Amino acid sequence: LNMKGINNLVKRSKILQYLHKEKADIVFLQETHLPQHEAEKLIHLWGEPGVFAPAKDKNGVVTLFHKKLSLSPFPAKMSDPEGRWCLAELKYDQKPFLFANIYAPTVDDPTFFQSLSTLLQPFLQDHLIVGGNFNLSLDPYIDRSFACRPSKSAARLHLNNVIRPGPCGCLEIATP
Repeated sequence: LNMKGINNLVKRSKILQYLHKEKADIVFLQETHLPQHEAEKLIHLWGEPGVFAPAKDKNGVVTLFHKKLSLSPFPAKMSDPEGRWCLAELKYDQKPFLFANIYAPTVDDPTFFQSLSTLLQPFLQDHLIVGGNFNLSLDPYIDRSFACRPSKSAARLHLNNVIRPGPCGCLEIATP
């Protein structure tokens, strides 16, 4: 979910209430605008495990996990100092999982996706779940959210080499 900032305590509380009401198991939040101490408060208010990359200006991502998932061990965390991504490595049912929460730049930046694919390569043997806001469409002719049809961007071309359509509308990470 792209938050467009959740520094407002009322907005933050309403979002958490909604997520609990919907019985969300795993939540990827982007553009939280939360510094470290506020991201820690958000996870505490959620009452469950979570990982984050604190905000710098308009960035920030938080991943929340429901306690019923019986994660072991508590997620190991890696995060981007710019607040663009956070990774949670954990085991569920004795199987390794990596959750990658991404908030990509709004500008055409193929180096972001190149470095991201390099970062994720060691985890391709695990169960890899990538979510977030890529700030571009893999196919702008299908994505109806664009008012006009943008030209091919360098970031989209690189992302199309990294991510491909999978079964049931999912996306898969392409392996070399």
